Amino acid sequence: MLILLTFTYRMLLIDSEDNSHVLVVMSSIIMLLLIIFLFLVIKNKSGFLNNSASETASDLLSKGSHEENDIVSVSELIKMALENNQLFYFEFIKVFPAFSSKLLSINAAVKSSDLELCAMIKLNLDTKQIAQAKQVSVKSIESKKYRIRKKLLIPSDIDMYIWMSKF
Repeated sequence: MLILLTFTYRMLLIDSEDNSHVLVVMSSIIMLLLIIFLFLVIKNKSGFLNNSASETASDLLSKGSHEENDIVSVSELIKMALENNQLFYFEFIKVFPAFSSKLLSINAAVKSSDLELCAMIKLNLDTKQIAQAKQVSVKSIESKKYRIRKKLLIPSDIDMYIWMSKF
C-alpha cells in the first residue's frame, strides 16, 4: 500500500507542475484506502463477535449446568406449565434436552402426556398445581403419577420428585 502511494506521488510530480493538484489527488487516495481499511476491520470484528456469541450459547446448552440464563428459563417454564401453555413441553425439551430420552430408555411405552406430567414434576410443581393447570381433579393427577411410577419402575419408598430431579 505504501509502495502504491509512493509510486502515485512520483507519477503526479512528474506529470504535473502544480503541487496543489498532487496534494488533492494524494489525499483522495489516502482517504479511499482508509475507508476501505476501516470497512474491512469493522466487517471482520462483527463477524468475530457473531461467531463468539454463537459458540458461547452452544457451549452453555451443551454443558447441562444451567446458570442465571437458565434460571430465567426455568421460571418461564413454570409459568408456562401453570398457564397450561401448549408450547410448555417443547420449551422444556430445549432447556432439558436429554430428559425425555432418558425416560423413554426406561420404558418406550410412556405417552407424551406422561412425559409432560414428568416435566411438571421435574419443575417441582405439586399435585394441586398440576391439577389446576390441567383443569382436572387432584385424584386424577395422583392416579396418573401412580401409573407413571409403575411404568418407570420407581420404587414406592423413593420420592418421585427427587427421582425426577436426577434426570
